[in-house]
Amino acid sequence: MRGIMMARKKPLNVIEPAGAGTRATNVKFEKPAPKGEVKLVDADNVDELINLLHNEANVI
Repeated sequence: MRGIMMARKKPLNVIEPAGAGTRATNVKFEKPAPKGEVKLVDADNVDELINLLHNEANVI
């Protein structure tokens, strides 16, 4: 706790960066592709859910 209180009183020296020119350039920018439609699956139809997750989403 003592170190925290002492750090509050210590002066903060802000130094400007040297040579901070514009080195970054934008080469290409594209919007992300629009998302596909949502498929709703009935809560009782587990087989269809498993089929969609396996074949379309490739998560299982």
